Amino acid sequence: MYFDKEAQTKFLFTIDLEGEKAVDLFAALSDGLKLNGFDINNMIGFAADTTNVMYGERNSIMTKIRDVNKSCFFVKCVCHSSALASSYACMQLPRDLEQTIKELYNYFSKNSKRRRKFKEFQNFLDSPAHNILNHYEIRWLSFHSCVARVLEQWDALIAFFQEEYEVDNNLSAEYILSNLKNPTVKLYLLFLDYILALVNKFNIIFQSSRSVVHHLYKTMSEFYKSVLACYMQEMYINNTDLNAIEPTITFYFVHIKDMCLGIKVATELSTNSLDKEHKLAFLKRSQLFLIELCAQLKKRLPLQDNFLKMLSFLDPNDFNNQNCQSLFKLYQRFPDFVNDPQIIDNEYRTMKTDDMVKMLLTKNLNCDTFWYELSQLKDINDCYKYSNISKFAQSMLILPVSNASCERIFSQINLIKTKNRNRFQNINVSHILHVKQSLRENGCNNFKPNEQMLCKNFNKLNLSCSDEEG
Repeated sequence: MYFDKEAQTKFLFTIDLEGEKAVDLFAALSDGLKLNGFDINNMIGFAADTTNVMYGERNSIMTKIRDVNKSCFFVKCVCHSSALASSYACMQLPRDLEQTIKELYNYFSKNSKRRRKFKEFQNFLDSPAHNILNHYEIRWLSFHSCVARVLEQWDALIAFFQEEYEVDNNLSAEYILSNLKNPTVKLYLLFLDYILALVNKFNIIFQSSRSVVHHLYKTMSEFYKSVLACYMQEMYINNTDLNAIEPTITFYFVHIKDMCLGIKVATELSTNSLDKEHKLAFLKRSQLFLIELCAQLKKRLPLQDNFLKMLSFLDPNDFNNQNCQSLFKLYQRFPDFVNDPQIIDNEYRTMKTDDMVKMLLTKNLNCDTFWYELSQLKDINDCYKYSNISKFAQSMLILPVSNASCERIFSQINLIKTKNRNRFQNINVSHILHVKQSLRENGCNNFKPNEQMLCKNFNKLNLSCSDEEG
């Protein structure tokens, strides 16, 4: 990730690994950067998934980078973290829920006759002609999509499996039908549809390839508080420091019947014929889900990192509301990167009273554009007024908060290196990815290969002969 008029995320390289340990991965990363003209000592941020080889406290890539680059900012991918938090929370719910969704997909996936028959039920009941989705555990957002799809097709599914069981006496159909007719199953699915939508909304924000680091602390805090408010007293949440909130203290819980589980759940509870015992069991399970989700979010998200809170100075929409007079604590975080913090601080303080900056703020520019435009402002001597603070701000904007861009590259690699091309070398995969990236950015209509490209990839002599013959 780098800044060139705006924060940009680009694919750089792939490299063959000699092993799977942290020392091997670090050596591969360091060598790969050197081969491409970069020094790991100049890296200001590192984001990865939450595995021990990446973020273990004793022997991981993080510790090895920290040994050579003490100024590097580390953050565990917030998308992975929120997905893992919801995954752990789902363990508090009955296991039949996830199994039923898997069985539904498996029942239709390899049988076109069943899919055609199900489409007839969809047409008869005016349900959208959508397929049942597969839940991929490694895909962060898939479970909510699966739940929403089952709820969308609820009536059609019950009617279909009722006939499947009565006509064919199919065991799988019997298992699925018994779960669909269980009134608590629909309640749980409605609850998951509500709560997982909140998780996915947060997750999607930080899958962006654009700079979002300045939004992280505020968005993360709001998301965490919104989940807490589902089962805890608002007065406790609002009057307690975010880091001091303990999601497991029962004293501050609202009454179990007053929990916020979504409008659809409330409606279903009011019309459902479920007895009090089963309703109470559902409410208790839902409460355990929310408690576990908040406990996991507190454990996994960087909610206690004040550095992220200070990065709100980057947001031009919040510039006039900032009370911060100095960015001294931010400079301290990057001692090897900031040569003269006083010059940067002087420019930052001057910005607050500069009419040119105030005029720039009225244009409602996005964050990247604002700091680029600010870097172009000049004084009466035709010198750049805010070159230092702009360079510092642009460096902060490229701090990573997730590895979603890397995951997208992995998906592209899976499309390139298939079972039929399993001997495809990494260097060729890299070339294809670079070509795709270039075409996506610049298009192919005006592409003109230079002399170096022609010498490297074609036989010049044959090419010349072909041209003459043509």
